[in-house]
Amino acid sequence: MHKVFTTTLLIVLNVICSTAQVKNTRIVEAESSGGKVNVAFNSKNSQYITASLGNAIYYSVNGGAAWERSAATFPAGAHSALIADSKGDLYYFLQTAEGGVNKIISYTSGDGGKTWSAGVPVNAESAKDQVAPNATLDDKNNLYLTYIQFDKYASSDAKCLSHVQLTTSSSGKKWSTPQELSQSPGNCIDDHNTVAGSTAVVSFDGKEYCTWSNQNKIYLDRSFNGKLWLTNDIAIIRQSEGCDENVTGGKRCSSAPVLSTDRSKSPYKGSLYLVWSDWMRSDQDVLFVRSHNFGDNWTSLLKINDVEAGHQYNPWLAVDQTTGYVYILYFNRDEEGMTDIYLSYSTDGGSSFKNVKVSESAFKTDGALNASCHVAAGKGTIVAVWTRSDQGKTSILTTTIKHEDLVKIK
Repeated sequence: MHKVFTTTLLIVLNVICSTAQVKNTRIVEAESSGGKVNVAFNSKNSQYITASLGNAIYYSVNGGAAWERSAATFPAGAHSALIADSKGDLYYFLQTAEGGVNKIISYTSGDGGKTWSAGVPVNAESAKDQVAPNATLDDKNNLYLTYIQFDKYASSDAKCLSHVQLTTSSSGKKWSTPQELSQSPGNCIDDHNTVAGSTAVVSFDGKEYCTWSNQNKIYLDRSFNGKLWLTNDIAIIRQSEGCDENVTGGKRCSSAPVLSTDRSKSPYKGSLYLVWSDWMRSDQDVLFVRSHNFGDNWTSLLKINDVEAGHQYNPWLAVDQTTGYVYILYFNRDEEGMTDIYLSYSTDGGSSFKNVKVSESAFKTDGALNASCHVAAGKGTIVAVWTRSDQGKTSILTTTIKHEDLVKIK
């Protein structure tokens, strides 16, 4: 009888584990759905998490169970970036309009996002538009900020150009003279012929890399010493040109590429990872490639989502620099317009992935695929955040999960 009871209990526990859901927390009903949502957490204490959308910042001191909005005030803005260094200090970059020109302002916080420093323009002298900031750090906590510079944003003038810019800082308070990385400029209309989606990474050995999209291609530039960059950018991938404009919003068929690298002590140390979504069939898929030789060669396309129908789109990528595990967060919208959030993970350097649904319930989406998500990972903890639309209202949702618990979900 005891043996039968034990066997039954094990079966019940196995069923519970295999059907368990990830716990979601609503941070706030957002004032605006514009811009990109971001998340960062203190690697020394994962109970301290910070998220942002537009010019609003929220922080949690209990691992994401409860959230408060920072009392700091920021100028009106849409696109932003947020990152935490190894000491737990936070850096926030906000695209805002000053005198009719888009500028990127840098802020710092040493208390988990509760209070913030006065803003510092990263390139105050420029009269050109600066949009879509993205930030990364090297192993010494030096900051690398990329953005797209427009002669004049959204201009249809054929002479108006867009480029990738890179600037660096040791503290977020003083910034270097920006370097122009993209050899081939884009237009200024903000369509598939416009430079978009720059992300930079620094490898364990100090090599610097940056990717972006332009004219239906994903490009890579790199520097082995931080000074000399490639004379000719490497065209990695050809992107799609034909899609349903009602679904994509009429500007692009693919999302901006997201680049990361493995700086851990794993067997895949030094690998470069790239993810984006593209219109490969009658809808969008999340696609992934990796390089083991400094970006000279890349693997064949790997489709991350294992769902064939519907649209899988707007992914973000993070690497846990203590384990080398790769995490990709993305949206999955089915043919009825119901959307869920999936987290895909790889423990073998991106050779294979497992997909796990991390949204507790699906939500109805209408119109273009324009929501955003973000994921951060470190020391076995994964924090994901995304925007969710319900009946015309947008909310920010988040989940925090340990890798050891993630692998138990089926």
